[in-house]
Amino acid sequence: MKYSNPITFFYTFSFLMILCCCEKFGGGCFAQNRGFSPNSPYQLSPVLDGGLGALGAGTLIGSQVMMRQRKPLTLKEISNLDPNDINGFDRTSRQLTWQATTPMADGMLYGAFVLPAVLLTNSTARSDWGHWLIMMAEVLAINNGINGMMKYGVGRARPFTYFDDAPLEEKQGHSGNLSFYSGHTSNASAMSFFTAKTLTDYMGKGENQGLKVGIWSMAVLYPAIVGYSRWETGRHFKSDVLVGYGAGALIGYMVPFLHKKRKKDSRSTLMPMGNGVAWEYRF
Repeated sequence: MKYSNPITFFYTFSFLMILCCCEKFGGGCFAQNRGFSPNSPYQLSPVLDGGLGALGAGTLIGSQVMMRQRKPLTLKEISNLDPNDINGFDRTSRQLTWQATTPMADGMLYGAFVLPAVLLTNSTARSDWGHWLIMMAEVLAINNGINGMMKYGVGRARPFTYFDDAPLEEKQGHSGNLSFYSGHTSNASAMSFFTAKTLTDYMGKGENQGLKVGIWSMAVLYPAIVGYSRWETGRHFKSDVLVGYGAGALIGYMVPFLHKKRKKDSRSTLMPMGNGVAWEYRF
């Protein structure tokens, strides 16, 4: 039976629903940002959000197309797996054993999906839910779309496929060759960094700096625990976890960063002069 990633489908649905809500309640929000807080540190743009939306939708659709063309590991491929072929960085110095479930990583993954709810503790963010909800949908769509395309495109065998004690049905299962890169880690990282970035932006520059350090410390630590759990239970190699961490963190940070309002400097002016332009700056 073909494998279908429920997380990918869930966020495809969520992405479409949020865009529908934006259109229904925003009343042309891309043009005038109506329905959003005037004190928001963010703003929408038809070019930026159209591009991010297209990237998210395109990669999600692409990953689903690739999924339907992917084949699980065969018995011959499994028998040919040799731990000595694993690169030195990913070859662990201690023997890991097969574990049927990964409750810590799974629980923290689903917990990461609700991390942005802490934004509701900030008064400006509460009245500006449209902005950060759309950005969150973009983060999740892009992150899961790129992750899915990498998984199905690379087709790397998971570490447990090298284990003698791992069941054959698991090695030949739908995810036996979907090791690169870690979706659990990338999702946890994307949501952690997105939450930290948006919450500290809503807090503003003058608020408690110690609290901001704590928020960012938790954002860094949370996905690291998820990644370690996925490595320890033989679901991923170290490189899978590190790439997943970095990819998720980059997407989770950059989407709100790109939406930040930019202050115009009234002291700087471009003016026509002769056959060109001149830049004037008043001190």
